[in-house]
Amino acid sequence: MALIPIVAEYFNDPLIQLIVILSTVVIGLSQGFFLGRAILLRFPRLQNHLKTVSVSLFILFLINTVLSVPRFQS
Repeated sequence: MALIPIVAEYFNDPLIQLIVILSTVVIGLSQGFFLGRAILLRFPRLQNHLKTVSVSLFILFLINTVLSVPRFQS
């Protein structure tokens, strides 16, 4: 799928690529922060097992990411 040629030129610029990557990371971190706060407010007993739940969710998201890369690569 081709983008509009003018837009495609902007995405080839390394500075624009860096800005897109950094903004994606910031958006992901902020979503994780808000989602984590909401989960703790809804399920306060998770505070006792916070580290275990955090590591478990990290591993699940990591597996999902690794398995999704080949799908988006093609």
